Amino acid sequence: MSRPSLKSQRRQQIAEAFLTVFSDHGFAKSTTIAVAAEAGMAPSILHHYFDTKEDMLLAAASTLAARLSSRFADFIENEHSLEDYVTAALRTGPRADTRSARAWVSLFAQGVANPAIARWLRSFVQEQLALIQKLEPRFSKHDAAALLAYVIGCLVVGAFAPSAVAGFAEARGRLLVTALRSGAISIVPSTSK
Repeated sequence: MSRPSLKSQRRQQIAEAFLTVFSDHGFAKSTTIAVAAEAGMAPSILHHYFDTKEDMLLAAASTLAARLSSRFADFIENEHSLEDYVTAALRTGPRADTRSARAWVSLFAQGVANPAIARWLRSFVQEQLALIQKLEPRFSKHDAAALLAYVIGCLVVGAFAPSAVAGFAEARGRLLVTALRSGAISIVPSTSK
């Protein structure tokens, strides 16, 4: 296997630095100077790898998604359950990735105002819904959406108040899977307007 090119290594280094600054300070305060300092390089170098701050954000979002995907890859390959998906998504404790949780929250917030980020997020959400339905083929698209909404909601709350979800989010998520699977709760879209 060949080594990544210097350009791809630098782009990844900058994306990781942007992710750190973004998760700590949000998009508006993710300045070129702050990102360059985090990456350990001169600000002028960033422009050789990214044309705009939005390009850095999209690269950082892809890095964030790749981290999540690597956590989930084992579930598909080794036929793990949807409960395992919930565990991987909502694992708390000393190994919890609170910086990534904050970055996800900031990314969703940025998607409200930025059409390119909104498109990226729509694609990401569709991939996660497909993964949930692959792990549990009996789930309707509404069941999958309810579970994903629960996971994302827990990430949002956990980003601001980690102790509020610690110890319950994963267990309740697993119960939600069981309830949806058994039909104890049914997600039916509202027909009223």
